Amino acid sequence: MILILFLVIFIFVIADNLFSGFLAFTLFWNGIIESILISFTYAYIRKLIFK
Repeated sequence: MILILFLVIFIFVIADNLFSGFLAFTLFWNGIIESILISFTYAYIRKLIFK
């Protein structure tokens, strides 16, 4: 469980190094709302495809 948590944190740190300000974007409301919309859109499209 702790290994998975460290892996997720490590992925965010790498993304922040590649895309300047990625961590700041994900911690603001815009990033949170966009992440929720992307995940629900992905789930809906996946449900339509594998129906």
